[in-house]
Amino acid sequence: MKSARQQAQTDHHPAADSSAPALPPLAVDLDGTLLRSDLLVESACAFARHHPLQAFMPLLWLLQGKAALKQRLAAMAPIEVAALPYDPQVLEFLQQEHAAGRRLILATASHRHYAEAIAEHLGLFEQVLATEGEVNLSAHHKRDLLVQHHGEQGFDYLGNSRDDLKVWEAAQRAHLANPERGVEAAARRQGNVEQVLRTAGNPWRDWSQQLRLHQWAKNALLFVPLLAAHKLGDAAMLLNGLLAFVLFGLCASSVYLLNDLLDLQDDRQHHRKRHRPLASGAVPIKSVLLLFPLLTLTAFAGAAWLLPQQFVLALLCYYGLTLSYSLLLKRYMGVDVIVLATLYTLRVIAGTFAFGVTLTFWMLAFSMFLFLSLALVKRYTELRDSRLMGKS
Repeated sequence: MKSARQQAQTDHHPAADSSAPALPPLAVDLDGTLLRSDLLVESACAFARHHPLQAFMPLLWLLQGKAALKQRLAAMAPIEVAALPYDPQVLEFLQQEHAAGRRLILATASHRHYAEAIAEHLGLFEQVLATEGEVNLSAHHKRDLLVQHHGEQGFDYLGNSRDDLKVWEAAQRAHLANPERGVEAAARRQGNVEQVLRTAGNPWRDWSQQLRLHQWAKNALLFVPLLAAHKLGDAAMLLNGLLAFVLFGLCASSVYLLNDLLDLQDDRQHHRKRHRPLASGAVPIKSVLLLFPLLTLTAFAGAAWLLPQQFVLALLCYYGLTLSYSLLLKRYMGVDVIVLATLYTLRVIAGTFAFGVTLTFWMLAFSMFLFLSLALVKRYTELRDSRLMGKS
């Protein structure tokens, strides 16, 4: 349902009023504007997922220029455009403009292969201007092409980044959507800002969900050996335990970030996972790319500096096994539950190393039995729920 303000805008749209001059065409940016993501990074992640042994090839292609990189990724990294995280407020605005008869142009630095697929999927754009050949269509390249097609001040432009400032200079009116820091102030100094669209969000909640901070509770298993040794009152050991708890959490969060990057397209097809912050676009994909290696380095550097070497080895085993599970092992029935049980048990083993206490056979055997049972119950529940959903 439209708000009163939106209804008023629709009712008094100049394009719908025969006595008012027709509005100029509206050129629309894609990455960060219509799309709550970045197709260059999306395609790089899709490439790494489908070609893991060549995951670093995009860095070599980048040496040939961004246009060459986008050309190669477009040819080798398929993306399901229907599942991409479109900004609902921007999309609603464009649908209103299109319904009122305004001409819309998709003008993006993303590769034409993806841009045309998106334009066809949405059915809103009469023209697509995008990167192809040797020209990366951003900043002044986009401005020059729009001026070539529509003349100076012959179009409006909707964008969000510093690269768009060049385009807004040549536009009749500037429309902003979730502008990057400092961009709105710079655009307003140009004197032609028409409106600023903002999508409401809660960054603290989104990042908490993305880092899976609630999953850190599992790290309480690190303290089981300390409890079994009846040394909970030892202040030095408790300090080691707190350090191990935090470092294990950072390591786990880094794996979650990497896993979500690689499974981005699969998550968007899932009825529940598509609401995750990264999949929905609530968390910037570029930020996740920067954060996951930082968390990994912090976890291992902190462990090597502050805790025994055996703990570092346990953390490394946890990281490698978790990554293997996310990329491959979770697809094998039976193997998946054994790996899950092992990951829980590894926390207990890491706790014995952090505290310097003896790992007894009965503790190891009981832990593996308990966690294997819980993993089997978890998998049974998931299969039952999946079957019930299939019937409904």
